Amino acid sequence: MQKWKKYALTMMGAALLCLTGKTTVLAQEQPAPFTAEELMGAVNAQCANLTSLKETLAESMQMVEPQSGMELDASVVMELEQSRTAAHTTMGIAMSAMGMTEESSMEVYTTIVGTTLYTYTRSEAGSWYVEERELSAEELAENEKAFLLSGIDTKSATVALDGNIIRLYSVVEAESMEEFADMLSSSGLSVNNAFPVVLEIDGATLLPVSMLVEMKDMPIDSMEGLQATVHASVIFSGYNQYDDLAVPAEVVANAA
Repeated sequence: MQKWKKYALTMMGAALLCLTGKTTVLAQEQPAPFTAEELMGAVNAQCANLTSLKETLAESMQMVEPQSGMELDASVVMELEQSRTAAHTTMGIAMSAMGMTEESSMEVYTTIVGTTLYTYTRSEAGSWYVEERELSAEELAENEKAFLLSGIDTKSATVALDGNIIRLYSVVEAESMEEFADMLSSSGLSVNNAFPVVLEIDGATLLPVSMLVEMKDMPIDSMEGLQATVHASVIFSGYNQYDDLAVPAEVVANAA
């Protein structure tokens, strides 16, 4: 589930693509009678038929300078509604350091008209502004795969059953997921890493329920000696409930 996150999240700069949590196998789990490759094939077959969905993302990041012990905490909460041709994103950011907290918010609409991508952005209570660019044939073709899950290593993954939940334990290569790499890079974090990932699948529908990851001791490329620990999560919901999503007429009319 990639294309709209790349466009919307790159505009906002700090939110990560996916993911939190524990990567230890739970006691009530049972081994699955199928492989990770078989599971992901079935899941993406279902995702290919989706027309819209909602993703709720939460991220917390703690940056520490080892010598001084100085800390900077940041949190992001984001909701992303997306169809095949449009997306609506709202995001709130809070950053805390030295006893002070700064909060901000942003709202973004994106839509494709013909071969042109329009991005409408508003920070806080400010005015809307619009950017547009032409999409290549390759980008338009990639949009057909917008709701597929990619970048997860299935060769070394394990799969377990927990009631109606199928849980896949694996790793994700940041650089193999273009929009994930964009988010790490825009936050100043290294993209040359692989991280544990937990993907939960609804056993009845074979659609994603959540993705979880924890990234520890990540170097910050632009600040030598500074490291970050990131916890993030995405919850999938609202399947095929946002097919009529469009940029509101008042947003289009008032965008500069």
